[in-house]
Amino acid sequence: MTDLKALIREIPDYPKPGILFYDLTTLLKDPTGFHSLVDQLCEQYNGTKVDIVAGIEARGFIFAPALAYRLGAGFVPVRKPGKLPSKKLSLTYALEYGQDTLEIHEDAIKRGEKCLVVDDLLATGGTEEAAAKLQIDSLIFDHRDADGEFAGAAGSGAFRVTVFDAGKRALLAANEEFREGRPFVDAAEITMGRGAHERLVDLELSKTDLTEIAPQDARRAAEQGVRVSASQPDELLALTFVPPNAGPNAANARTSSQVAGQALSLAIDRVAIVNFILQKTGEPAGGLLPQWSSGTAFLFPAGAPTAADLEHAKELWKQIAPSGGLVLGYDSADPLEQSVAERIVVNAKEAGMSVRAQAMSGASAGADKSRGAAGQATHVDVELVRWRMTSPLPGVALKDFLARIYLGPLVGVEAGAFPEAASPEDIYKQQRAVLNTYRVVPLVWLPQVYGLSARVRDWKAPGPGENWPLADVWLDTETPTPAQTPMPTGVR
Repeated sequence: MTDLKALIREIPDYPKPGILFYDLTTLLKDPTGFHSLVDQLCEQYNGTKVDIVAGIEARGFIFAPALAYRLGAGFVPVRKPGKLPSKKLSLTYALEYGQDTLEIHEDAIKRGEKCLVVDDLLATGGTEEAAAKLQIDSLIFDHRDADGEFAGAAGSGAFRVTVFDAGKRALLAANEEFREGRPFVDAAEITMGRGAHERLVDLELSKTDLTEIAPQDARRAAEQGVRVSASQPDELLALTFVPPNAGPNAANARTSSQVAGQALSLAIDRVAIVNFILQKTGEPAGGLLPQWSSGTAFLFPAGAPTAADLEHAKELWKQIAPSGGLVLGYDSADPLEQSVAERIVVNAKEAGMSVRAQAMSGASAGADKSRGAAGQATHVDVELVRWRMTSPLPGVALKDFLARIYLGPLVGVEAGAFPEAASPEDIYKQQRAVLNTYRVVPLVWLPQVYGLSARVRDWKAPGPGENWPLADVWLDTETPTPAQTPMPTGVR
């Protein structure tokens, strides 16, 4: 059904920042497109007897009747509670932190009838909502298992969920029985879907106690009197080249991307990105680990390009000069990625290179953005990714990065042996092996930045692999502010 995608309108940042909304009304109003969609859905059931098509409220109501008509079947609505007039059956099912109920008339489907169910559209939250869920899980679960997944019963952690409205808010209450001791605060309200400006306004108006701040906004927030807390730079913003499709030209494509990567690495002004876009919040990156973790980042230069660097980049580009230039993908919901992509385009032009920035729908689960095959789906050559360290230990953090790299930009390339107890020399060699391919080009290291109200006490910015330490935070009641915390989420 890929031919129908062009008829679907994409609306970024709706209904909240970080979400790419697929508006089907443009497909539904197109006679040819809508008819083709229904026909293709029905083709899957050719030769199959269907007596009833059940549509689940609400979007299921759009497609189920059309499918029922084409299949010569009846239509049955499955509704939210309180909307069906006659005797009904109810089913309550679990949501992430709560439950919901659906109802159907008792006589809607007879024994032996074959029923096709048309469900609601699958919906996914943005990276911010995924990050919010990760933080909530860290607060309500007791521990992690050997695989790093949260384990135990929900509510066995420092807090338990009392209200959860997906994508909007969550209300947590202190767990009196928490094995490490009851949290100092009685409750925390987490709000989601707030834009960066809205979160700062909430903080300035004392509507919240804690909020995440984009790194590029940290300096301005501090100048406006916001109490700012930042972690060590632990999130890598980098360029990764999209793996070439398998085929007779794959080897040539890899060679070309390696030359293009080297040219880009020479041309990009990382210092200017830190000084002007990030307002000096962060540091240039030349390697896959920051200096504070590995102690060897200085061995991977990340300074401003010299005249010789730009000349070398021009010579490299002349060797390949791909038709149409390079297409650089960035997350359409990430203002920082957009600004950096635009800066790279300017740097490339100064080196005689042709690079065009293109917005992509983000992204991956969790706080990390690593789109992998998304680059191939949207026809980009190279893309911006954000990878956060999973541990302050250089060996552990690098091992995680290498796993991403050899499943992404270096897929199909055999990885070198990496000892469990890696020495500084092992760590250096692994980084050098990856960077020499120029399929991964580190740009800058970003810290995690938070804004705090005046009454927050004992807050410590979480490091790699850590979550919000809300169980250890207490509020100074001498300072009048609502007891709250929002996320791009913020926390009240």
